[in-house]
Amino acid sequence: MRLNSQTFAANCPIFICTLRLILTLSVAFALEACTSPSETVSVKGLLVSVESQPVSERVWEDVSLRKLHDLPRDANMILFKPTATRTDTMNNVYVMDFGDMKVKRFDPFGKHVATYGEGPGTGPGEFNGMLDTGIMGDSVVYVLDGNARKVLLFTMAGDFLRDIAIGVLANRYVITPQGRSYLHTTARLELFETRKGSDTTVIRFGGDVLKGQSTWNNLLARGEIDTYGERLVYAPHYFPVIMQFSPNGSIAYVRSTPDFGQVEMPRLDGKPLVYRRVDSRRIHTKIIVEGEQIYVRAWPNEFLNVIDIYEAATGDYRSSIHLPTDLRYIYSFNQRIYAHNDTTVSVYAIEKKLSSP
Repeated sequence: MRLNSQTFAANCPIFICTLRLILTLSVAFALEACTSPSETVSVKGLLVSVESQPVSERVWEDVSLRKLHDLPRDANMILFKPTATRTDTMNNVYVMDFGDMKVKRFDPFGKHVATYGEGPGTGPGEFNGMLDTGIMGDSVVYVLDGNARKVLLFTMAGDFLRDIAIGVLANRYVITPQGRSYLHTTARLELFETRKGSDTTVIRFGGDVLKGQSTWNNLLARGEIDTYGERLVYAPHYFPVIMQFSPNGSIAYVRSTPDFGQVEMPRLDGKPLVYRRVDSRRIHTKIIVEGEQIYVRAWPNEFLNVIDIYEAATGDYRSSIHLPTDLRYIYSFNQRIYAHNDTTVSVYAIEKKLSSP
C-alpha cells in the first residue's frame, strides 16, 4: 500500500515510538549478553561454594605510574634486603629489612624517622624471623616473629614495649582499630585465630576450607589477610577467590576473581613428616583494605601483573590497574605503589590519565 504524505504524517509518531522501543530492547539485550548474574560455582580443591562475579573479564582503569622517589633518601641510611612494606594513614612507610632484621620507618618524602627492633636474636626487641608488621591505632607498631611464635610491640619512636605470645607458627598477623587480632597459620588444621584485646577467649576457624583439609595439605591454603571493620578478609595464594569471615568464624562471602577458570589449581608435593611444598604459581601476593575497597595484587602469569579492586562489603569486583611486569614485590595504599628492589624501595604515584579532548 502506498502512503501519501498525510497518511505518513499521521502515523509518524507511532513509527518513531515503535523504533525507540526496538532500540531500547536491543540495548538491554546487548547489556544482558555482556554480563550475567552471579551464580554459585565450585572450585577444584575447595570445600566452600564460590559466588561468581557478574563479569568475566578485567575492567582496566586508565591510569599511569609516576615515580616519586626511592627509599632511603638519607645518605646515612641503608636498606640491606627490603622484603615487605606497610604504610599508615599518614603515608609513613614501614619497611621490613631482612638484611639486619629491623623495621625502618620513613616519612612520606622518604626521610628515615625511626627503627624498630635490635636485630637478630631471642632477647627483648630482637627478631628470629619477621613475617608481618603493622600499626595499631596509630600509636603502636607491631611485628610478627613467626619463628619465635610471638608479636613484638614498639612505641612509634622505636622503643620496645613487650611481647605477645601466640603459641603457634603464624604466617600473617593483623589487628583492627578496635583491638581485635587475627592470625593466619598453616601449622594446624584451623587456618585462623582471633581474639579481642586481652580477652582469653580464642576463636579458631577455617578448618573446612579445603577438600579433605588436614595438617598435611593445608599448606595449599596459605595466603594474605587484612581487616575490614571487625571482619577478616583473605586472599589465598593459590586459588582464584577472595573470602570474608565474621569475628565468630562464619563465612560472610566467597567470591571468584578475574582469574577464575584461567589458572591451574595448586599441587602439593612432598613426603609426610619429611617435607612439603606447593608446586604452583602464587596468584595473589598481597591484600590491602582501604576504606570500602579491597586491593589484591595478582600475578597469575609472567605477562600479567595487576592490582584487582573489589567492594569490601560484598566482594564485588570493580576494576583493575595494569602494572609493569618488572615491578616484582609490590604494596599499594592511598594511590601509591611501593616496589621492592635489591637495596631500595621505589615509590610511585597512581595517577588517572587526562581524558582526550
